[in-house]
Amino acid sequence: MTTDTRADELAAEQAYFDAALEFRERLRHSLVAAPEAAAHPRNAAFVKDAATRASQGLGRPDEAVAFGRIDDEDGEYLYVGVNAIWNDERDLVVMNWQVPDAGRYYTATAQDPQGALRVRQYFCESNTIVSFDDRVFADLAARITDLEAPKVAFEDALLGELDRARTGEMSEIVKTIQAAQYDIIREPLEQLLVVQGGPGTGKTAVALHRVSWLLFNNRGSLTTSDVLVVGPSRAFVRYIRTVLPTLGDEDVQQCEIGALAPAVTSGRVESDELALLKGEFRMAALIERGLRDRIGVPEDQITVLAGQTAVPIDHALLGEQVRRLLDRPYAIGRGMLRDWLRDQVTQMSRGIHPRADSLDAAVDRVWPQLTAPAFVQDLLGSESRLLRAGGDDFSAAEVSLLYRRASARISEERWSDSDLPLLDCAEQAMTGDVERRFKHIVVDEAQDLSPMQLLSIRRRSVDGSMTILGDIAQSTGAWARDDWDDVVEALSMGLPVTERVLAYGYRVPRQIFELAQLLLPSAAPGVTPPYGHSRRHSRPIPRTCRR
Repeated sequence: MTTDTRADELAAEQAYFDAALEFRERLRHSLVAAPEAAAHPRNAAFVKDAATRASQGLGRPDEAVAFGRIDDEDGEYLYVGVNAIWNDERDLVVMNWQVPDAGRYYTATAQDPQGALRVRQYFCESNTIVSFDDRVFADLAARITDLEAPKVAFEDALLGELDRARTGEMSEIVKTIQAAQYDIIREPLEQLLVVQGGPGTGKTAVALHRVSWLLFNNRGSLTTSDVLVVGPSRAFVRYIRTVLPTLGDEDVQQCEIGALAPAVTSGRVESDELALLKGEFRMAALIERGLRDRIGVPEDQITVLAGQTAVPIDHALLGEQVRRLLDRPYAIGRGMLRDWLRDQVTQMSRGIHPRADSLDAAVDRVWPQLTAPAFVQDLLGSESRLLRAGGDDFSAAEVSLLYRRASARISEERWSDSDLPLLDCAEQAMTGDVERRFKHIVVDEAQDLSPMQLLSIRRRSVDGSMTILGDIAQSTGAWARDDWDDVVEALSMGLPVTERVLAYGYRVPRQIFELAQLLLPSAAPGVTPPYGHSRRHSRPIPRTCRR
């Protein structure tokens, strides 16, 4: 393509972008004005809410209308963008990247063009096209010398995009998703998908775009409120928080792993040995036994006031009722015992109801009212309770390691990261369930999670549909591991398990990869380093930045 021809092509493309932008913003304006046309204030509020959601699906006003184009063999041009755009006649001007036909933008190759003559990638500043790159499949086919040639051709465009100035936000990464990434994005919903990827392979971008793709292609059975994204830290969650809204998917819950537990004051530092012990699955049984240990009928007589009369409770009858309720979740069993005691007192006092304060005091002597933090604080702060709860599963040395002096007030207690799954386990054991379950859960940087943390994730899943991402070669800390086997075992709930590898790394310079690769055989012998990293060099540090 000559310089003049390319300039004419760029001008024509810009005219198309300008027209598409006008259609999009005209629709945005009509949505903003829609509530004013409502006949009733209540209808106006409903229309406004619907219009707001529709406006969010249009993307940002300063966002380019498209990032790619597919030229079909029949002469049709299909523009691909983050959001679909229609003209005034409801003809599709730009197609949503999530629809099946747009998949060819990522998956077409010279060997299998899938009906496409060419795929074009745009580089834009706002809605202004700065330049574009083309993959003409007939030309590529003529130059193929081995099976890797089409992949290398795509890498050039991807590396070019990554070398451009970027803001640090990930919202534009959809423009550069490669075919291998797209295959992972569109994996079926009903499975446990494990994605192994080294540094710079785009794990997080793939995970979040998979969420967006699943929501779009499972409309009717999956909504934004059905999806949970779990990250390793608050900083990580802040970094990714804008991606899904940018893709048009509001209301997906995103949180760090520690936020699954009840809210407490964190910051406690403890040894790796203790963190390893607290992360083991057997801690769940210790929590459950510790809760049961708090339940018991005292030897002395229990009475409940009904009016001014102290009504004695039969010791044997009370003990029998407690044994019937021991298999219930702690809070539910306590509530049922209170109801039983109330009925017993009312019957024995010929219809006089017991005083609430006296009834609650009697119940507390048998089945104490507890919160998860108060219970775990009491358990860890008592060697005798730990010994009883540990049973034969914990040695005296392990009990001694778990023991710590409790703070005078629960509000003053500081908790470690490995305490949080214990609090979550206690909360679930008390209530019998978690507050909310999700139809799909995404977990990023999962390679270092303890079994107890994995249990926190599992109990929030409806059926085991999850996307788990990480890099075994970067697994460190108390729960460093050499493979994904125990993670899969901990999270599997019967759905098929698929393991995929992101094999292409683009964001780490070649020199760093070459150094890290020397350590890989000993750090993670079963992990293959990402392909393609040798094509990118680190830039020299500018003289003005040197010290």
